[in-house]
Amino acid sequence: MKKCSFCGADMDEELTVCPACGKEQAAQQPEAAPEAAPAEEAPVEEAPAPEAPVEEAPAGEAPAEKPAEPEREATSMKKGVTSASAVALAVAVILLLAVILSVLILNGRGKDKDEVLPTESSAASEEVTEETTEATIPADGDPDNVTCKGTYTVSDEEAEAANGDIVATAGDRVLTNGQLQILYWRSVQSFYAQYGSYAQYFGLDHTQSMDTQVCTVTEGLTWQQYFLEDALNNWKVFDAVAQQARENGFQMTADSQKQLDELEDGLAQTAADNGFEDTAAMIVRNFGTGATVEDYKSFWEMYFLGSDYYNEVAASYAPTAEEVAEFFNTHEAEYAEKGLDKTTSAVDVRHILILPEGATVENVTTEEFSDEAWAAGEQKAQEILDAWLSGDKTEDSFAELANENSADTGSNTNGGLYTGVTEGQMAEAFNDWCFDADRKTGDYGIVKTQFGYHIMYFRGSQLLWESQAKSDLISQMSGDFLNDAVAAADAKIDYSAIKLGFVDMA
Repeated sequence: MKKCSFCGADMDEELTVCPACGKEQAAQQPEAAPEAAPAEEAPVEEAPAPEAPVEEAPAGEAPAEKPAEPEREATSMKKGVTSASAVALAVAVILLLAVILSVLILNGRGKDKDEVLPTESSAASEEVTEETTEATIPADGDPDNVTCKGTYTVSDEEAEAANGDIVATAGDRVLTNGQLQILYWRSVQSFYAQYGSYAQYFGLDHTQSMDTQVCTVTEGLTWQQYFLEDALNNWKVFDAVAQQARENGFQMTADSQKQLDELEDGLAQTAADNGFEDTAAMIVRNFGTGATVEDYKSFWEMYFLGSDYYNEVAASYAPTAEEVAEFFNTHEAEYAEKGLDKTTSAVDVRHILILPEGATVENVTTEEFSDEAWAAGEQKAQEILDAWLSGDKTEDSFAELANENSADTGSNTNGGLYTGVTEGQMAEAFNDWCFDADRKTGDYGIVKTQFGYHIMYFRGSQLLWESQAKSDLISQMSGDFLNDAVAAADAKIDYSAIKLGFVDMA
């Protein structure tokens, strides 16, 4: 098993698209030798996350250019097939988001109790200095959708009084105004956690009221309405999946239960450490008057239960070979547009890179090396191969030699392994050796490229369409589960009852 590099969900080794979040896994580049060869992904954590922005860019990390706009739908298939479920993509399992939110609440903001402590989102976006003229709050709109009120912001007194007011129902379950504030400000803060100061590219000015700014992501909404819609959509999914868990007698994992049990004590300690009068004051500072510690705890209880259950359900999907083939055939034209058909293969290969004598991975392709230097590299490669041949000649012993001798920093800690390599990804001679029509599992040899000498071990090949279609089908199955859960919950929202407390973002 491996971890999704975006959401941290467990994935079968052969999958290239995460079944939990629908994200394509980025290939890791080796430093010398194969060109754009894929490697093993780095692990992250897991849990259900919201629709629009998710954290692909941590706060304060500046992208090289204007970031892409948040997408209301995303593609889940590596070869370009769009998922049948927008809801599935809106609810990827990302505990990293939970961590960012916790850090937002828990990080120190100052030592003086009377100091006005900025939120993480304002800290991340303090580069936006240009003041804009405050726009007029739009008129109230459709009572049955998020435009019901031109502004949902109320006074502290009104927000506090409305804490227990019911703003949404799903069966016998309710969402109170206080609980909604946790979800709402969580949505705002996660956006800033992703984009930081680059939020200005979307026309979002943290120094101005969000109910007066036109949203550039969804036409016809203010930014307040946009984040409110996001928060309510998140609640629909979190609540629906948590309810499915209860109906099936599922209990959250011991780790999640431990985090939940320790939550209040951790918050109290952090509040004291950072100059807050108490935990309640810290919650209000980050989620507005009208939000309480109990509201915060109830969110995490729902979140952990739904997240753990979703992980278990998604991990249980094991489509048959016939189902995978049927899925591929259904989307064959879409796959073909991206160059994938039933003859496209991928290989797994190990290699040990030996450089010319005196070369480094930084200069091997930029400087000239003598014939003698290349000959010395070839001799060393042959000696290593001969040593392996004189031993047990197993893949494991080859992997050990790769870790000990290979100059390729992209693979010399995993036994020289590259998996899922497709034709054309590697340097030419490397590629030709791997994709020789007569190549068989267990084959070995030495190949010379511009990077040096590669001692090769062929691990095997597989038709790429099968693993790709299986991955994409699992994503669709996960999406269908979420769609069905949300439909069964049949949530009803009373937009007229919503009252949001104010959090100073400036």
